[in-house]
Amino acid sequence: MKHLFVLLFSIGVVADENPYSAISNRNAFELTQSLPPASEILDKIETPKIKLFLTGVTRWRGETKAHLYSKDLPYKYLSLRAGEQSGPIRVLSISRDAVKVVNDGDEETLSFAFNSLKTTVVSTKGKPTAVKKDDSKESDRDKSRRQYDEWRKRSEQPK
Repeated sequence: MKHLFVLLFSIGVVADENPYSAISNRNAFELTQSLPPASEILDKIETPKIKLFLTGVTRWRGETKAHLYSKDLPYKYLSLRAGEQSGPIRVLSISRDAVKVVNDGDEETLSFAFNSLKTTVVSTKGKPTAVKKDDSKESDRDKSRRQYDEWRKRSEQPK
């Protein structure tokens, strides 16, 4: 009984000596400090920059428009005049081969040389397809003609 008491007492002493207590005392993971306000957290979050492609520049009836494409926008295709804005995209100026835009607060110049969509090139090598008439099948016209000829022969035969 005495040995049992000593054993239970030593287990209790060992249980109080938690090997992980040094972590919480040192606060290595900053678990016990209060969190910063939500506004500070939201200020640190950066939204990814919208990737824009220049697909065309048109001039019609004295009005010049820049045509843009982006997968990141709800409306993938945009047609904007100089000074117009759609969401975070605003067109500043339009020239023949480049467009100056403000993209989420950052000014950038889009050109056909660097910001156009990749083109798909299809090879045209090979023989042209020729449609050959299948002589084994009889066309509807030929079938009707044959049936008419057979009927005519039968009707001309004496009865």
